Amino acid sequence: MKEKTLIYSGVLEVIEYPGVIFKESILVKPLYVYIGDIEKEIVTGHLPINKPIKLGSMGVVRVVEVQGSNTEYSGQTYTVSPFGSKGLLGISEDGILANFSSIHPSYLDEPLLEVTPMDALRPLIKHGFELAKNSVEPVLIEGCGLIGLITGLSLRSLGMEPLFYCEEGSRVASSYGFTCTSHLGNISKKWGSIILTSSNMASKHRILVNLDYSRLVLSRLSHTTWIPLKNDFSSVQIVLVGKGGNLDQRIYRQIMNDIGKRIKVYEAVDLNDALGLFPPRGLGFILSIK
Repeated sequence: MKEKTLIYSGVLEVIEYPGVIFKESILVKPLYVYIGDIEKEIVTGHLPINKPIKLGSMGVVRVVEVQGSNTEYSGQTYTVSPFGSKGLLGISEDGILANFSSIHPSYLDEPLLEVTPMDALRPLIKHGFELAKNSVEPVLIEGCGLIGLITGLSLRSLGMEPLFYCEEGSRVASSYGFTCTSHLGNISKKWGSIILTSSNMASKHRILVNLDYSRLVLSRLSHTTWIPLKNDFSSVQIVLVGKGGNLDQRIYRQIMNDIGKRIKVYEAVDLNDALGLFPPRGLGFILSIK
């Protein structure tokens, strides 16, 4: 059994090993891997990482072998979340973009009985809903990527209509009927919550120093490492959101139906087939690995 994996080391390359490499206790066979903003930021040089890194931060896998005492996972199919005990998967820890991969059990999220390609997005939908659930009105979402869009749809399902601040790529969010702006002069100075979803530090700095807010909700996938302090910052609540909790299936299906038509599924008989799909465009794609 050979391992073939897609590595980023400054360039994208597929590397084949003569056998499967066990770095962690659970060996999985990836079935579907979502490729989106994280991978785009890595391969375009906007997200610093320790190279080389195996890409693929979330998806669906089947457990094929377990070392140690975690036998309850054997033979099961799970969603894989980027949030685990060793850091962000596919960023600080090797991801799952391979024909076989070993991962720490903390990244296994939900067991699945029936699997579809779109289940690769389950961890991101749960994350976006958790961001929304921790917000108070009025809400400003910084960033118009898939995390921001899912957060906006989640807020809408909770009866709240956010405003989006997007310095780039607002077309998709606008197509869902959201109001988007790229100019601070067009928006109110006072907000109940600001939700940071992008990794654009300049964008985040601009809104945090120019706007007033009572709650700051941070996605761990925004890679926010510092926050500019204002004189009245002691009154601000800060919420850092990682893995989401249980999600009502009605809301999940509603959001999945809304975003599913925008995300294509590509089949890769060989990982070399996927190289031409990088960097991902739009909201990204799901890779079906044979």
